[in-house]
Amino acid sequence: MKQEVLRILLNSSKYLPWESVCSKVNVFMQKMQYSGYTQAVRFSVVKSALHAMETIKQKEECGVRPRNRPKEWKRIEREREKQSKKCNWYRNSGFDSVLFVPSTPKGKLKAMYQKEISQSGFRIKVVETTGTTLKRQLQTSNPFKKKLCGRSQCFICTSEGSGDCNTEGITYKIQCKGNCTSRNVYHGESAENGFTRGQKHMTDLAAHNESNSPLWRHCKEAHGGEMQNFSMSIT
Repeated sequence: MKQEVLRILLNSSKYLPWESVCSKVNVFMQKMQYSGYTQAVRFSVVKSALHAMETIKQKEECGVRPRNRPKEWKRIEREREKQSKKCNWYRNSGFDSVLFVPSTPKGKLKAMYQKEISQSGFRIKVVETTGTTLKRQLQTSNPFKKKLCGRSQCFICTSEGSGDCNTEGITYKIQCKGNCTSRNVYHGESAENGFTRGQKHMTDLAAHNESNSPLWRHCKEAHGGEMQNFSMSIT
């Protein structure tokens, strides 16, 4: 809601009278009221949006960033910052790591983990995964989308795995294609997309990184150190 009010403010010319801008915001406030939002919530939304707008104005006056930022403005720096936030978003809250757990009724499993972690003194944030919605299971948003992304470095597509390699916030499994009894090598979760996470697994495997690569550990334990082929699928 705050972002919608901020969008109205940013798309209103700075030369317009303030009364004209307020009239647009008031229309949106009326829509919120009709939707059942209380006066306290509506007040909080407007207050937050005005504070954010004031911050943007101050940055523009100081030359930090323009009010209406062009698409190419510091594009590389913004992309790096975006990727950093995806990987380290929990650090802003004072945590050193994050643990994803399945969603359970009334968050019982999350509460159990949080209690044990609090007693241990570790700074780990516990987050419940939302699971797969019924809509996602039944709906195909783009029935004409290519099954393979075409990237030669994509672990999922090149290994004949399943799932959309561009999807973020995934759970996945990696299976060994070799002749062994323990074919299910690894089950994992990641806030990154499948392509990025798969690349890291392949890099650690190629480097024979035993501490970080469950795939290479499988090669050593089940195949006597002989390199094997693996398949990665999003579950």
